[in-house]
Amino acid sequence: MRGGRAYAKKGAFIQEAGSNLGTATYITVPRGQTVKLGIAKEGTIVQIGQTVYTFQTEQHQIEVALGENEQIMFNPLL
Repeated sequence: MRGGRAYAKKGAFIQEAGSNLGTATYITVPRGQTVKLGIAKEGTIVQIGQTVYTFQTEQHQIEVALGENEQIMFNPLL
């Protein structure tokens, strides 16, 4: 997914999100769901419920979820 917006009611699995050109990529899921990413490029924005996180560096094979106190948590994909 290179740029644009995606909303997934039951979580999302995206092989590659973002672009090297800095085009904004937004991925939104409801509270209680997760976003699984093969590659999240710098600048990719993930929103879970009302909590938003912007990737500052490229990350690989991660799951983004909400933890206690509505904080973003990262878990490795196995």
